Amino acid sequence: MTTGPGAPREQRLVLVALLVGSVGLAVALLLPVPVVAPALTVVVSPALTAAAGLLALHRRGALSSDGVVRTAVLTAAALGCAFAALRPWSGGLDRADAVEQDASIGFSPELLLVGWLLGTAAIAPALVPLFADVRRPIARALLAAWVGAVIAFALGVALLLPGFALLAAAGVLFMLTWRRAPADPPRLPPGRAWPRRRLAALTAVSLAAGSLALAFALTGSWWPGFHGDGTAAMNLGLAAAGPAMLPMLAAGGAALRTRARYRRSPAPAVAAAAVLTGAAAQAVGAGAPPQEGLLNLAALLGGVAATAVLLPRLPRFGRWGPVVAVALAVGLAVTVGFPLVVAGPVLAPFVAATALVVLHRRRGAATRPARLGTAE
Repeated sequence: MTTGPGAPREQRLVLVALLVGSVGLAVALLLPVPVVAPALTVVVSPALTAAAGLLALHRRGALSSDGVVRTAVLTAAALGCAFAALRPWSGGLDRADAVEQDASIGFSPELLLVGWLLGTAAIAPALVPLFADVRRPIARALLAAWVGAVIAFALGVALLLPGFALLAAAGVLFMLTWRRAPADPPRLPPGRAWPRRRLAALTAVSLAAGSLALAFALTGSWWPGFHGDGTAAMNLGLAAAGPAMLPMLAAGGAALRTRARYRRSPAPAVAAAAVLTGAAAQAVGAGAPPQEGLLNLAALLGGVAATAVLLPRLPRFGRWGPVVAVALAVGLAVTVGFPLVVAGPVLAPFVAATALVVLHRRRGAATRPARLGTAE
């Protein structure tokens, strides 16, 4: 495994956190076990990730030994409160259809509040040095507490996503092993790269087709033949928006492959497969039995495509490389892939319009004559 500035002990902790988070996510998706998955993704994996981060900060002199112990204890207590607060909620969902709702069904707001306060107490002391310019100590403490409370709240909400534990562990691992990359490999010769005019034309096709598909999804119920059935029109419009994204994906893939490290990247093909699978999920109709499976497959393909883009820019992990790649792909599928599969057809025209603006500006900068007084 390629090592960076992080210590091997810290790297091993994060790798274990990745494995634990992967197991927890698999249990959450595949097995109806309400206790194991939250315990692994809300407590065990985040605790291991936090321990690795604390050890790294202590090694670099940013945190004292007492600070490590204090923060570790508060973090463990906060995670325990979060699990205890959410455990009745996760178990209550499984019993909601069988029994009447009672006091045991529903999360505990008191425990969530205690966990939030403990998380704030764990984070705030590390933020005090950031406000060294503030003269009054009480003002520094209040600012650190306020920012720490915001961070603790955001982390608490993110922990509700099973894939967040994977992303957090992967992020810490990358920070521990990151090395400043050498100069970016040379691009393709100008004669072999697609001209900007072709990229802009493909993106414009996606903009026009995606806008029409989105307009039909929103207004199709008024069209003859649908008889006010807005759901069918919405499904058909969103299904048509999938193939409309393919020209823009082709342009993006061509631009990506101008860099040497992406010459043979599978990312564009996998992204196209994700888009078509998501379109098929919309075409079968809402509530149809195959739709959920197709959406999950599309999200997983989206995570694989994003991983294929990220991995060439990250350090190599030797024999642990497949573990990191799988964990990152699954984590991205759950936290990023699924929302993008659902919202992608709606967002695609806006992305295409933004890409056209960027291409136009770059083309203008490339053709603009040099200013007087600049070196030739």
